[in-house]
Amino acid sequence: MGSYYYLVDVMKNPQAFPNLGDGKEWDGMTLLDYFAGQALIGESAPNSDEGAWEPEQFPVLAERVYNIAKAMLIEREKIK
Repeated sequence: MGSYYYLVDVMKNPQAFPNLGDGKEWDGMTLLDYFAGQALIGESAPNSDEGAWEPEQFPVLAERVYNIAKAMLIEREKIK
């Protein structure tokens, strides 16, 4: 994958849950992290072709889900 997936502007990566409804800002998970978590669910689902991820493959899995999440943020900006 090219650098396209690695260039995510911090300003385009807002907090996933920025307001708790009490007027206070929350500085927890970013939208990038949320999207990566959602991608992880899909990528770690059983696949009859490949089987389950092995622990030594986890770094590859982590890179893969963050690349998916970064692509989602880039696409999100296109529809605004």
